[in-house]
Amino acid sequence: MKRHPFVALQNTFKRWVNPAMWGLHIRFLAISGIFLFFGITAAMVYISRVLQDNVDQSVQDKIRVFQQSIHDIMRTQTDSLLSMSSFVASLPEVASAIDARDRDALKRFILPLVEKVRVTTSSPTVYFHFHLPPAISFLRTWNVNKFGEDLSGQRQMVVRCNRDQVSLWGFEIGQGGTVIRAISPIFSDGKPLGSVEAAINISDILDKMQIPQDYGIALLLDNAYRDKWESNFEMQDLGKWIMLKALGNTDYQLARQIVDTGGGFGRTGNVYFAQFPLEDFQGNQIGEYLVTYNAGLILAANQAKTNNFVWLNITGSIFMWAFLALNVNRIKRFFDRLRKIIIASQQNDFSDRFESDHIHCLSVLNCANEKCPVHADPSQVCYLETGSEAISPALRNTCVFLKKYDSCDICPVYAMRCGDEIMDMKNVINTMLGTWGVFLNRVGSLLTEVLRTHDQAYRLPSLDQVSGYLEHMAKLTAFSHDLQGVNSIEEVYSHLAHAFETHFNLKHFWIMELVQDKKNMEIVMERLAYDAAFQPEVIADSSLCRARRTAEEVISEPNPVLCPYFNCDTDAYVRFCLPMVMGGRVGAIVSFVMPRGEWLSNRAHMVMLRKYLDESAPVLSSLRLLRISQEQSLRDPLTGCHNRRYLDEYLPQYETLNKRTRRHVGLLMCDVDFFKQVNDQHGHEAGDAVLKQVAEAIRDNIRASDIFIRYGGEEFLVLLNEVTAGASTEIAEKIRMSINAHAFRLENNAVLHKTISIGVAEFPDDGETMYKVIKFADVALYAAKGQGRNKVVRFTPDMWLEKQY
Repeated sequence: MKRHPFVALQNTFKRWVNPAMWGLHIRFLAISGIFLFFGITAAMVYISRVLQDNVDQSVQDKIRVFQQSIHDIMRTQTDSLLSMSSFVASLPEVASAIDARDRDALKRFILPLVEKVRVTTSSPTVYFHFHLPPAISFLRTWNVNKFGEDLSGQRQMVVRCNRDQVSLWGFEIGQGGTVIRAISPIFSDGKPLGSVEAAINISDILDKMQIPQDYGIALLLDNAYRDKWESNFEMQDLGKWIMLKALGNTDYQLARQIVDTGGGFGRTGNVYFAQFPLEDFQGNQIGEYLVTYNAGLILAANQAKTNNFVWLNITGSIFMWAFLALNVNRIKRFFDRLRKIIIASQQNDFSDRFESDHIHCLSVLNCANEKCPVHADPSQVCYLETGSEAISPALRNTCVFLKKYDSCDICPVYAMRCGDEIMDMKNVINTMLGTWGVFLNRVGSLLTEVLRTHDQAYRLPSLDQVSGYLEHMAKLTAFSHDLQGVNSIEEVYSHLAHAFETHFNLKHFWIMELVQDKKNMEIVMERLAYDAAFQPEVIADSSLCRARRTAEEVISEPNPVLCPYFNCDTDAYVRFCLPMVMGGRVGAIVSFVMPRGEWLSNRAHMVMLRKYLDESAPVLSSLRLLRISQEQSLRDPLTGCHNRRYLDEYLPQYETLNKRTRRHVGLLMCDVDFFKQVNDQHGHEAGDAVLKQVAEAIRDNIRASDIFIRYGGEEFLVLLNEVTAGASTEIAEKIRMSINAHAFRLENNAVLHKTISIGVAEFPDDGETMYKVIKFADVALYAAKGQGRNKVVRFTPDMWLEKQY
């Protein structure tokens, strides 16, 4: 299909008029400018609102605290009045005067008492009022000449007190305005006589208050109760309310403004206010407290903060936009350069191997064109790396849509994918990442198979990890090859130690071999002092070793108490032990110690360390089996001693070594006296039992480093290493005495006593060759036999006169 002549021009025009087609740097600067403008505006509004809300909340808290202090003062005064009324009601003089209706007696008693109460309580305006049931005024301390009037219609608190015989307290409106009253009943011998009231005007209490600066308080009473107080009382009309008292920064004009706003909590100008109800003892609202706070200083400071924030944001935004403009241009140049570098790297090394991640054009265009070839074959997708602008020469011009469009620049899918520099870079980088992802995934799968790490969570390896693993695998291959020619177990351990030090940079480690058929372990290779690494009980009893019991790695990180025998400062060091499995059982333990700071870098090497141990284990197992076979062939199966074959193989080396080091060796030729009688009288099984016990007795009296050989039927040869003059004879005598004192117990519980004869000779004092000295020891043995047996005889030259032995 041929291209329409105006298609290219049309697409170019769309790029200029459509902001989505702008360059990234222009788009970024335009959008950032818009966002900065609206962001600053929104931030200023928000910060201003937040600061104002903070001020409102702070002032509300201040007003509530002040109101609570007023409430506490009123409550304290109420409690004081109740104490006064209760005290006066309990006085017998008061009860007696009330009972006798003697006003003069009551007046003479109570007036001085009232003065004392006023002085002691610092309440000069407190007064008392005595009543007779139901509410007949009997005596007023502020007006003693006025009495006898019935207050039942006005004083419900008095009526209830005299009726119910209970104490009452609370606010009440009287002729003096709003007062706090406390009324207590008066009794005489259980008989109710009347009541006494202690009261104080709220205005007097407020006058004594110390109003903090910027605070104010006004006492407002309901205008409906206006007829209940005296007409000459000072008051100011506020409509529904009558302002009875104003203190602090509150005055009539301010109270008028607040009442006109509707009350509650609010603000007028710089003054915040709150109105709290004033209720009488029955819960009826009789007035209000009006509490105010002048927040002029706080509001001024708040406005200053807002202004500073506005100017700071404007200035900062200007600098930020200028900074963005400079750096966006730098970023654009950076991306251009980066794109060229990545493309160059693909053309030089990976151009014929990489493909970009494909994107289905249907998902890009949301297209419903059924004539499109993709509808018939969804596998035909748009590849950026297969069009006319493709990076890879091998894949260029292979896109299926080039049959419809002459070039990628008029393809709508290409236009959607290549709108700006970032999208171009995504496609280029995705091409590399996709290819490398497949490659690394394959490498990771192969490494999982080779390293046998199926039990660990799979992670795609990095290039550095792949390089490191390949390097280790090469070294491991060389290590495995080197092991093929080893001749001894010690040589294998030397190869392992060399690998630990050179390949893994591990400087402190130990290799411990489990001793065959015994519980203990033997340290065969160490790179740190034994005392600094192990507790003796672990070496003596391998069952205490957790790695040996579980056949799994044991690490002090992250659990430093996993094994009680780590024996290192786990805060500063990490200890880890790897078991070496040979023939289905743990044959050796490799233990490492390293500073904690080096642990993370070495943790990844654990897998390769195990591979080295896995390569070494079969070789060690074969060498151990070979050693056991050789050992068995050189030992007497009955007594466990070495045999004559061992003597013949070992003696030439032993003789050469001792000649070079000039060491003295004592040779003891031992023979059990009359041993043939045991076989004849008790049988060969008894003879075997006697030989075993003789061997044990001799072994108990020599050192582990000495050589013990069964020389013939009942003859034993002992080679004593590095003896001093005369020591050989002493050791021989110890053996003779041990045998002489030993009770040989047979299987039938029979007990025998046997003796032994011993010939002693020393190398090189008695001969220049070992075999010659053995012969001389044998000569000394026969001399001991000739002297009556059960003797130790030291060889002397006069016992051998022949030139040839």
